[in-house]
Amino acid sequence: MDSGLVDLNDGFGLNLPDGDRISYRRRTTCAVLSLQGHTSVVEANDLPTELKDRSMLPGEQFTIISYGSTDNLAGRWKNVTVLYSLLGANFQHSYTLKYVICYSIQEGPDSN
Repeated sequence: MDSGLVDLNDGFGLNLPDGDRISYRRRTTCAVLSLQGHTSVVEANDLPTELKDRSMLPGEQFTIISYGSTDNLAGRWKNVTVLYSLLGANFQHSYTLKYVICYSIQEGPDSN
């Protein structure tokens, strides 16, 4: 992805004099990581306490995605990058309600 050159006055609302204007460019590269060889399924009861943030459900399993080690855990759990419940799709942890309120005030016949 490449933003191209963005003038800071136009893109960020700065009011720099013409002689001091600056352009900014952001380039980013990304790649899809292969899951092959980096995933495993474990029983919830086998997880160490450090990885449990709630009571485990009967028969619950977790998928572990491993792309690197951490100093927070030891043994076979040292290489846990992402951990998620296979039952998670069946229940909702939380919800977010977003809304927008718009008002239109007409001040005269020429107002839009």
